Amino acid sequence: MTKSELKLFEKKVINSHKRLTLKKLYSYLKKQPQIDKEAAFLKVFNTPYTSKKDAIFRNELRLLNRELELFIVEQAWKKGLSINSDETQLSLIKLYLERKEFNLFEQTWKKLYKKSKEEGLFSLKVKLIELFFSYKTTSSEIDMDVYCAIKLLLEEAMEATVAQMQVDYKELELKHAYIQRNLYVLNGHKYDFHRAKTYYRVVNPVPNDDMIALMEYNIQSYFLDGLEKIRVLQKALKQAELLEEQHPKLRASIPMMKMTIGLEYFLLKEHSKADVIYVSALKNVAVLHPAQKSMVYFNYISNLVCLGDYQRAIEWYENSGEDWKDSPLVTYRVGWVLCWAYIMIGDYEKPMDILLEHNIQQRPENDFIYARVLLTILYYSRGELELAEREAYNIIQNDRYKLAKEVAFIQYSKLIYQHLRAAYIADKDKRRTKLQEIQKELDKMYETKLTYTSTMLHRWLTKQNEQVAAKKII
Repeated sequence: MTKSELKLFEKKVINSHKRLTLKKLYSYLKKQPQIDKEAAFLKVFNTPYTSKKDAIFRNELRLLNRELELFIVEQAWKKGLSINSDETQLSLIKLYLERKEFNLFEQTWKKLYKKSKEEGLFSLKVKLIELFFSYKTTSSEIDMDVYCAIKLLLEEAMEATVAQMQVDYKELELKHAYIQRNLYVLNGHKYDFHRAKTYYRVVNPVPNDDMIALMEYNIQSYFLDGLEKIRVLQKALKQAELLEEQHPKLRASIPMMKMTIGLEYFLLKEHSKADVIYVSALKNVAVLHPAQKSMVYFNYISNLVCLGDYQRAIEWYENSGEDWKDSPLVTYRVGWVLCWAYIMIGDYEKPMDILLEHNIQQRPENDFIYARVLLTILYYSRGELELAEREAYNIIQNDRYKLAKEVAFIQYSKLIYQHLRAAYIADKDKRRTKLQEIQKELDKMYETKLTYTSTMLHRWLTKQNEQVAAKKII
């Protein structure tokens, strides 16, 4: 608890508490954070501690802890309290019913019931109808019209229950699909992932079937790749755009869907198509929070570099806003994309500044190793071949790298090192043969590890292989 919370706890709870021993215990603990059981017991109960009295002491601690927990929960609840919130209005309706303020009950109930229908708040609607059922069956005379009205409301509640159940179920299924997809990626695409069993079946249409269809498309997308995934996501996007006005919360999901479609085009090497969809996504990023923006921007600028539009990538980054640039993803990884853009246009000083601006050693492990790979490439590009060879050799000698990404970087470092060694082969035919072997392995890696990283490493090293093969000697 903060100092201000403790001060308020003392004012609201301790000072007015009837239990004197609890007050004494709190006073003692406030001054002595480390509990000395014997000293504390003597201070609280004015009698020496013995093991037989331990239960008394533990009970006092339990009572104090309960007061603290109740206070924390109450304060958190008050912070989120608003007279216009649905929860507050629902609590107010319950109070009116308990106190038999039926006119106020009906007035407030009608307003909230209307809102639940207009905004598709199914759980709220069910609770309101249950309250109305209690009200009419206990406080009204038995009447044909009243009971017919209750019958219709109960049917609405049953429909709303299924509608809400569908949303809850699909959200769980969506999370399940997300986790399975990640297991598939983390396990090197060897994990056999499949959809969970379906535990319900809806026979009749319900009001939120259109939203359920959107969620179903998103779930399906986790089990697909390439053009199949794009087709399903395009259906999801179309559905979300149709529902956006009715469900404002979907506005943030639309640019994220576009980003995912762009990523699939990227993985298919359809960089021009990816660029079109990313540019479209950028028009909607104002509704995203900074972390989401950084994901969209990172994918966008990565695709620009793979598209070969290096100057556009540099200019876009320099002219973009600042609110999203505090994310670690941006601090390091977008910086590395920029490194590639500068390297490919022949500017080797700016990427060196970007790399060395932050301490490479303090980065996450696979970020650290990638930074070192870039450093190797920069040394090579600047003609500092001994430094490049030493950096590549040091990377491949380190055996602590175990993750799939780290292993991939080591494999690329090995190819760079082999390229550096091949460049010293005086016999042009032998040198060309060795470089062809390196290129063959490079092409194989590129096909199996397609990211902007592998694209740029493949593009750069292919160019170096071609140039060195054509030279007499490095």
